[in-house]
Amino acid sequence: MQAGIPVRRAGPPPNPGRLVRRACALIADHHAEALTVGDVAEALRVSVRTLQDCFRRELRTTPTAYLRSCRLDAAQRSLRAAEPGVSVTTVALRHGFVHLGRFATEHRSRFGESPAETLRR
Repeated sequence: MQAGIPVRRAGPPPNPGRLVRRACALIADHHAEALTVGDVAEALRVSVRTLQDCFRRELRTTPTAYLRSCRLDAAQRSLRAAEPGVSVTTVALRHGFVHLGRFATEHRSRFGESPAETLRR
C-alpha cells in the first residue's frame, strides 16, 4: 500500500455506489502518486475484482481508466496554467505519467491537441 493513503477498517463491504465514490475521492486525492488499482482496493479493503466490478456497474469504466482520466484532466489544467519555462515533461511526471509518449497520445486523443500545443496557448 502507498504511504499516506488511509485504509478502510474491516467490516461489511460497502454498497457499490458508496465504494466507487470513496475510490474516486481517494484517486482524486492521490492521482499524482504511483497509485495502482491494487493500492486503492487495499485502502478500501476490497479485492481488485470487487473494485473493478463496482466501477463497471456504477460508472461503466474501470478504475484504471478513471485514474488515467483524473491524471489527464489535472495535467491539462497544469499545462494551461503553467508559468514560462515549465516543460511538458515536468507536468506529465508531476501528474503520474511516466511514459511520455503515451501521455502525449492520450492527451491528443482526449483534448484534440498535443500537450505542447496546450502549453504554448
